[in-house]
Amino acid sequence: MAPAIIESKLSGLVISSIIGYNSKSYDTATVIQYICTRNNSLTLLYLRKLKLSDHDVEDICSGLNLHPDLKLLDLSCNNISDFGAGFIIKYAARNKRLRGLFLAHNRLSDDSSYSLSCILPASKIAMLDVSYNDITDRGLLCFLDILGPAPQLHILLWGNKIGHEFCAKYKALHTSGINFTGKLDVQVHVDNVYNFGFDHNPELDTFRRNYYSAFSTSDQAMYATFPFHKV
Repeated sequence: MAPAIIESKLSGLVISSIIGYNSKSYDTATVIQYICTRNNSLTLLYLRKLKLSDHDVEDICSGLNLHPDLKLLDLSCNNISDFGAGFIIKYAARNKRLRGLFLAHNRLSDDSSYSLSCILPASKIAMLDVSYNDITDRGLLCFLDILGPAPQLHILLWGNKIGHEFCAKYKALHTSGINFTGKLDVQVHVDNVYNFGFDHNPELDTFRRNYYSAFSTSDQAMYATFPFHKV
C-alpha cells in the first residue's frame, strides 16, 4: 500500500479503524512516517482509532517535519498523552499552513492546553478539536484567553472537566463584549441568583456530518467540508 500512495498524487489519506489488521501500532506509525517523508502531495491526513501511543506520534511527527504543506491533521481517538502532544504541538508551530488540528478522545491535560494556547494565535489554525480529553478549568481558561485575539479560531471543548472557574471567566469576558457564539461548542448561562450552568452547543459539530465526504452534490471533489476552512 505505502509504495502506491507515495507514487500517487493523493491530497487526502484516511487510515482509521483497520479491521482485521493485527500488527502493533508501532508498525502502523512506521508506515505512516514512511509515507509522510516521501509523499508531499498530501494536504489532509486522518489517523483515527489506531491506538497510537506517544512514541508512535513521535515517529509520525518526524515524518511530518518533512511535509510542509499539510493543512489538516486528525489524530482523534488514540492513546496520546501530553508527552505525545508535545511533538504534535511542535510540528503545528512550524507548519504555517495547518488549518485544522483534531485531537479529540485522547488523554491530553492542562499542560497541553497551555502549550496549544501559546502557538495558536500565531498560527493559521481555524479549527481545534480537543473535546473529550482530561482538561480541567486551568487548561480551559487558556483557550478562553486567546479566542478574542484569534478571530479565525474555533475550538471544540465539550467532554472535558468544565467547572465554575471556566463559567465565571466565560461570563466575565462575554460581559466585557467578547462574543463566543459560533466559536466554542460550550454555552454558559447564569440565572438570577448568579448560579452558573453550561450546555453543549452542537453548532460547531455540524462538520462531522460530512467528515469523510469525497464529493459534493455537484460531483466536484472536496476534501474538507467543515464550515471554518476549505483547503
